[in-house]
Amino acid sequence: MNSSIIYILVFVQLWLFRLPCRESVCIPSERETLLKFKNNLIDPSNRLWSWNHNHTNCCHWYGVLCHNVTSHLLQLHLNSSPSTAFYRYYDGYDWEGYRGFQFGGEISPCLADLKHLNYLDLSANDFEGMAIPSFLGTMTSLTHLDLSYTGFIWKIPFQIGNLSNLVYLDLGSDFLEPLFAENLEWVSSMWKLEYLHLRNANLSKAFHWLHTLQSLPSLTHLYLYGCTLPHYNEPSLLNFSSLQTLHLSATIYSPAISFVPKWIFKLKKLVSLQFRGNEFPGPILGGIRNLTLLQNLDLFKNSFSSSIPDCLYGLHHLKFLNLMASNLHGTISDALGNLTSLVRLDLSYNQLQGTIPTSLGNLCNLRDINFSNLKLNQQVNELLEILAPCISHGLTNLAVESS
Repeated sequence: MNSSIIYILVFVQLWLFRLPCRESVCIPSERETLLKFKNNLIDPSNRLWSWNHNHTNCCHWYGVLCHNVTSHLLQLHLNSSPSTAFYRYYDGYDWEGYRGFQFGGEISPCLADLKHLNYLDLSANDFEGMAIPSFLGTMTSLTHLDLSYTGFIWKIPFQIGNLSNLVYLDLGSDFLEPLFAENLEWVSSMWKLEYLHLRNANLSKAFHWLHTLQSLPSLTHLYLYGCTLPHYNEPSLLNFSSLQTLHLSATIYSPAISFVPKWIFKLKKLVSLQFRGNEFPGPILGGIRNLTLLQNLDLFKNSFSSSIPDCLYGLHHLKFLNLMASNLHGTISDALGNLTSLVRLDLSYNQLQGTIPTSLGNLCNLRDINFSNLKLNQQVNELLEILAPCISHGLTNLAVESS
């Protein structure tokens, strides 16, 4: 290479290195949009105190993130305490204090003027009695949209389906006032969608929900906790090619079904399966042996009326196993010792009897065990002797109260 060219390249590199870091200074039109948006909000705790003309750089405002080169507004983080919405009905929770922290009011259509916005989180706020604004469907730059536990009611607008760049969509709603959808066809254009959360949604009219969702090639996490689902024919072919996490806990089927949906056992890439509180009768189906990659299996509060199937002991990647209160009986197989990856094991409140197998001492990764209210014929000191290797490797929680 010519020496003069090398000199020029070195000079340019040194010059760029000496440049000070550029501070993002927000674009005036986007600042005005935010101020209009604020004017329609109720902010009882004054979290948006920085949103005013005296603070001209809106890139430094609460909840705002701008691009460090173009200065365009990219993200709005206006959620209210991510965990509190889950506890709003529990006795002793400071509901009034929480209400004093939430944003309320209305979501102004001017928000759609933020053409570069890719992340919008309004979760756990108080827009009670309002419908999800259909104009959100025009914000096609969005890749992340979280409207969970915001008090929105009525129908999920089909215009949301225009957001074909979405990777993350959370419309989880309150169980007292769930959202509903006549169908899920609007999801079918979301080819990039990886995370879909529709907690408590009424999907009883969405007869083709399963076929629609299985067509999403990027979907890895599907949360349908507490949803009302229509009865459907078990598909002969299933194309959930990427699904890793499935939450079907507390689902309601209309009309009711009395069996575990067999299509679940075709999802061979599942890492996490939560199937809590469905009260399904009959045995744990042998098809579970197909889910060889499972790390988290939660079957709490079902009515299986069976023993623990041998095939379950073959899931060698399991880290968390919860079979609490699932009406299980019989004995615990020595094959339990094959689950060497287990970190948490809960077999409590079942009709399991006999003894804990000595192979349990092989599970050196265990940190939490619950054997409460079983019909064991062992003394605590015998259990401690079996578990001595686990205790020496870090077992921290052990519950063995008798029934």
